[in-house]
Amino acid sequence: MINICFFTSSRAEYGILKNLIVRLKKDKKLKIYIVVTGSHLSKFFGNTIDEIKNDKINIDKLINFKIKKNNPKEILENMSGILREFSYFYEKKKIDLLIVLGDRVELLPPVIASLLYKIPVCHIHGGEKTLSAIDDNVRHAISKLSFFHLVSTRESKKRLIQLGENKKNIFNIGSLMLDSYKKKFFLSPEKIQKAILRPLKKVNFLITIHPETHLSKIENIRNLKILLSSLSKFPDYLFVFTATNSDVLGVIYNETIKKFVKKNPTNCLFIKSMGSLLYLSFANISNGVLGNSSSGIIEIPSLGVTTLNLGMRQTGRVASKSIINCNFDKNKICHNIKKMSYMKKCLRKNPYYKKNSISNAVKIITKFNYKKNLIKNFHDII
Repeated sequence: MINICFFTSSRAEYGILKNLIVRLKKDKKLKIYIVVTGSHLSKFFGNTIDEIKNDKINIDKLINFKIKKNNPKEILENMSGILREFSYFYEKKKIDLLIVLGDRVELLPPVIASLLYKIPVCHIHGGEKTLSAIDDNVRHAISKLSFFHLVSTRESKKRLIQLGENKKNIFNIGSLMLDSYKKKFFLSPEKIQKAILRPLKKVNFLITIHPETHLSKIENIRNLKILLSSLSKFPDYLFVFTATNSDVLGVIYNETIKKFVKKNPTNCLFIKSMGSLLYLSFANISNGVLGNSSSGIIEIPSLGVTTLNLGMRQTGRVASKSIINCNFDKNKICHNIKKMSYMKKCLRKNPYYKKNSISNAVKIITKFNYKKNLIKNFHDII
């Protein structure tokens, strides 16, 4: 019996991991453990733990996570708590593999604990590059502490090789989320309207905007206000906001957006967490996606929908030709929103898509020799 532990702290990574978890649970040779923390447990961010429960996925451990001020001090206190709880968890359970996805800072404690307990780590979506966020540093740190990698692009694999990772332990499987698109039954416009309690308009946009961690508080607030001011120019369009991540300034961003929505109730809506099905269904029928979420770069292009990528947060990521990059300039934002309002859906080649990514991930995870790969060497490029 192989004991595999998944760690999830946000709606974003859980939405990608879900189908992989479900597939691995079907294997009788595996025992799957789920550890949940972070914004999943926050009412302010939508209590997204309910999404996990609704998917009938058993949760083996909850780690309390305080999100009030969301400043560096509070984040470090939370990380300390996660590290402590993982030491207790590893003392009780014989875990053979930890699987983590992405670049959230709260992923570091379980990965560090795994290193000390000699538990190999599988890192998903490593090797990517986002120049204007601390996510880049966190992602590469996790990769260096991991024993094998499931990456989403050819460029990501090359980057991990540059970091000294053994190319034999790097597998380009594409993005797990995209593999399910062809099978996923998107909600009809009627069901979407019922779910959001709001009639759709002729032009609809989905918005997810996060703070840029390299900028000051003043600069971040200024950028958000520029975006909101731009949206005010289109009273006949429907703008649906999803909550930001639990980043520094995330609470302030959500509160500012909610105040804007309250002032514009006829064409603006704020939903803490839509869940992956509603999120993708709304994106699928929308005229475009606005903001700076990685989802707009990785997933939305496979729907044939255009993304207006704002600011520098995702700078460096490999991107489809359907992505429009724009800085926080009111005139440019307004121009692109108007342009997107009459653009037709157009499927472009998505560099993050590879066929059978979930099946390939399952094969790699189940066949990997964890005991043999406990010694990790830095591989020089010759």
